[in-house]
Amino acid sequence: MNHGQERSQEVHERNEERKAEHDAQKAEKQADKAEKKADKMEAKAEKQEAKAERTEAKAEKAEAKGQEKKADKLEAKADKQEAKADKMEAKADKAEAKAEKKEAKAEKKEDKADKKKNK
Repeated sequence: MNHGQERSQEVHERNEERKAEHDAQKAEKQADKAEKKADKMEAKAEKQEAKAERTEAKAEKAEAKGQEKKADKLEAKADKQEAKADKMEAKADKAEAKAEKKEAKAEKKEDKADKKKNK
């Protein structure tokens, strides 16, 4: 192998190492972003649940005052809010699972980059 071929091979290997490192960093960044998104969705679901509880309390107050029609409307509204909160919770769980998957992927890529570096 002549000098040019050796140099070309060295550059190729170095570029592979850099790419592996870059891919690992990128995967880590994606995992962090997915984790933040999941946390945000979880907070939104909790907020919606609290909103439903407040509406339910209003419905109970209205019922205690003898305002049946208003109480029924508020209870229906609270039910919708609870359903929405449940949907948001499910979405947050899904996002959390996705974040965990991305974290595993990032670790895999990091290991790959370390192997290439130590070659």
